[in-house]
Amino acid sequence: RQRYFLCVKSWKASPLPPAQRPVLFYFGNEDNVELYVNHTGLMWENADRLGAALLFVEHRYYGESTVPPAEPNGTLPRNPSCLNYLTTDQALADFATVLMSLDSVLPGARRGVTPVVGFGGSYGGMMAAWFRLKFPHLVDGVISASAPIWSFFGLTPAYDADGFMRVVTRDAQAAGGAAPSCAANAKEAFRRILK
Repeated sequence: RQRYFLCVKSWKASPLPPAQRPVLFYFGNEDNVELYVNHTGLMWENADRLGAALLFVEHRYYGESTVPPAEPNGTLPRNPSCLNYLTTDQALADFATVLMSLDSVLPGARRGVTPVVGFGGSYGGMMAAWFRLKFPHLVDGVISASAPIWSFFGLTPAYDADGFMRVVTRDAQAAGGAAPSCAANAKEAFRRILK
């Protein structure tokens, strides 16, 4: 059972031909998808202007989405071997399945013609970026927030353990609109955290 939420209010109100109206697709991550439906402002803020449909798809085994084998209550079985059904590749394939059936989910949409832009944050942002790499024919672009897809040891570019602290400290400078003492306070906070 793959759960998704579809909002077509802006899509139906758009004067554009259906094939030109975009679909803003949310890559569900490690929680119930309803949480993201209710807290993903960027998609909602742009839906009217773009005449977009919003499609939020839940990640398998989070919320109510399950695939066999699942317990009667829909949760992942406690047998550790069943974790074989909870991989990133399988979740990406679930998202691809939904987009490949877009025509039946959203009347007027045409797979390969209707523009699709993906969204995700954190793990969902990583999923969005990986999806764009693996299924470029199904999504025209993605916006990935807080998605450290290159921040794993052994990958190129190399992991930069101090990168976050440098960026935060740079953003905390007067040039960024912060109080004069903010950058020094950020440096001191990081020093204490790492102590």
